[in-house]
Formats: sequence, structure tokens, C-alpha cells
Amino acid sequence: MAGFRYYNVQLLPINVHERGDVGKKGYQTFFAGLKQRVVKAVQDRRVEAIAYGLRSGLLFSAFTVEPADDYARGKFLKFDVAESVIDIYTSQTVFTASPGASAHPTYFRFAFDYDRHILAIEDTQGRLPSTGQLIKALSHLLEPVRSDLYPEYILTIDQLTASDAVQKVFKEAKGFRRVHVTVTFANSDKFVQSLQKELRDKNIHQVEHIEKASKGSLMDSPTEFGKFLLQIAQRYGNASINYVAGQGKTLKRKIFRMKDHPVRQILKEGKKETEPQFIDRVFQSIPGAEKKASAPVNDAHD
Repeated sequence: MAGFRYYNVQLLPINVHERGDVGKKGYQTFFAGLKQRVVKAVQDRRVEAIAYGLRSGLLFSAFTVEPADDYARGKFLKFDVAESVIDIYTSQTVFTASPGASAHPTYFRFAFDYDRHILAIEDTQGRLPSTGQLIKALSHLLEPVRSDLYPEYILTIDQLTASDAVQKVFKEAKGFRRVHVTVTFANSDKFVQSLQKELRDKNIHQVEHIEKASKGSLMDSPTEFGKFLLQIAQRYGNASINYVAGQGKTLKRKIFRMKDHPVRQILKEGKKETEPQFIDRVFQSIPGAEKKASAPVNDAHD
């Protein structure tokens, strides 16, 4: 059994009047560029030089990248650099490691859908970094590639949030204190259909929206526009919802953060299934993950 989390990775033109979307071919080229960078680091035995330093002290890097026709596959690696082992009683070095040695390597398989620009990453034994740390690590790995191949574009990375987690808030909420939504301009879907013209005309890449009640009071619900943005943020952004739940003496203030509720899907590996066959199913799981992050946000009585 392997669990996967999903991330929307986009290259957006800095000036939409001069550049269009990179498209399927562009994302394939993007991951081919990442492969070139990773292959060199592996050949030089210097993966730590391109890795991102996590708060835990471990490092995170891409380790293999294989761009195919419809999607890219490969592995990320979380590791430490073991230089030597010290005897704590004598302070003497009892073992000196060779370059590339790691005491705690963990590999995370991935598949990236060029059409949907969604990345599926295996959460191996629950050891993926936190959402914030992982997005920073991915940005660190991908930004040099973007800078080389697509200097006229910006890179955005957003976690796919489970729609049912958002809907649970609206089912239990008795009132809302504050809703804060940030949405990144998307290359496709309903968001573009309704807001694309104005966003493109004004070269806007991100929308930030806040709704809040007066001090000591509660909102019955966010506006329809606010709920619409919450729906889009499940795939292309982030949000926090400050609300109250319960009744009478059990009334309690709660805070919901999208980053804490990623879309997760479990895939069972077949006994006779090859690694490429399994990763192909990971790729095929991406539309289902996108659907789980696409449901409208409705009030409990809607």
C-alpha cells in the first residue's frame, strides 16, 4: 500500500500580453531540464549541492527524473550526509563514510501529469516533509530550471486540498469570524472561464480575499464569491477559516487551514506488477485526485 499527496505545479507568464501558456510540451521540456540538472549532480556525487535543507537537518532532492510522452516519473530523496561515526565515550572516529553515504535515506516516487500540471508524490511511511517545507523544497529544486528555460515565467506550487474537509467546516459551523483566501491565477478550469479576461487584461497572477465579522459578532456565511474562491483554492491556492462550532456551553472557536488537509489517495501494488506499471497507475490516479479537490463549497442548508 502506498499513499500519495498531490501538488499543482504551474509556470505562468510574467506578462500575459507577450507570452502564452507553456502547454504540455513546455512542461515536458521543464522536467527534461530538471533531469539534466539531477543527472549531473548524481554523476558528480554531489546531490547535496542541489538539495534543500529541511528544518529537521535532513536534505531533500530529486534523485531520478524520467520524462516520458504523457508524464514524468522519478524519485525524490530525503537524506542526511554521513561523514563519520564518533564513539561518544572516547570521542574517537570509529568510521569515516565515503562520499554519498547516508544513514537515513528515504525515497519518494512521483509522477507529473503534463496536461494537468499536477505532481503526485508518494508519502513513504508518512515521511514526506510538511506541506510548507515540501513546497519550499520543490521550489528550491525547480526554480533554477525555470530560470534557465523559462525566465519570462513564474513558478507556483499549491497543494490539492480535500473538498470533503472544507465541506465539513460548513456542516458544523454555527458562524464565521474570518475567511482568508489566496488564489493563484490558473491556466484552465472554471476560474479562468469566469475571471480570465479581467485577470489577463490587468496582468494579475494572484487574488487575495478576506471576509470578516465585526468584533464580537459572527458572519452567517461567507459570500457566494468567497465560497467560489474557496472552491478554486482547493486546487490553486490556500485558505484559513476562523469559525465557531457546537451549541450553548459547548460553543468552540476553531481554525481550519487548507494546508493541513491534503488530498490523499492509497494505491495497492500488485504482486506481479512491475515498477513502471505501478507508476503508470499513479499517473492515472491524478484525475481522481483533482476531482476530490474540485467540489463546490455549499452551506449546510444548501
